[in-house]
Amino acid sequence: NLLGSHDTVRLTRIARGDLATLRLLWLFLLTWPGAPCIYYGDEIGLDGGPDPDCRRCFPWDERQWNLELRGYIRRLVRLRRALPALRSGTTRILLAHPRRNLLAYGRGEGSDTVVVVMNACEDIVCTFDVPLSGMGVPEASPMFDLMQGHWYVVREQRLEGVCLPPRSATLLAMRPVGENVAA
Repeated sequence: NLLGSHDTVRLTRIARGDLATLRLLWLFLLTWPGAPCIYYGDEIGLDGGPDPDCRRCFPWDERQWNLELRGYIRRLVRLRRALPALRSGTTRILLAHPRRNLLAYGRGEGSDTVVVVMNACEDIVCTFDVPLSGMGVPEASPMFDLMQGHWYVVREQRLEGVCLPPRSATLLAMRPVGENVAA
């Protein structure tokens, strides 16, 4: 799976340099089934238009890098490594609301469940319940928000009151992952 390649306009250009859009794209790529492929330079926000501009040389001067984007992607890669469900777990769409631009899907099953929740809405903070039917998550199980540090509890096969700011996303797991990963 890939977001950019040597034949496409650079991801940063497509997203018009918008960090929130880039975060949503990277979170999706690194939590969706398949082997993620990162085209050199996309992890630091390298810009570039149509071919041959998309094949620019890598800028080795770190002052030219988007370090915030790079740190976010590194964090997602560490979470993918730490959570087996993100590498090989089954995938279920749990919620898709096109008018509100909400998407939630689960990876894994039972105590290995990871839930990805995205709010791509431009300007609305969304609070909603995420159904977990078919995921095998035991009733009253706690789930930890790996991005925001909140705990949720499974009630009647759903996560109640998941709250996301506009154009943001999160990962929920059955347990926290080491401090160096979730920070």
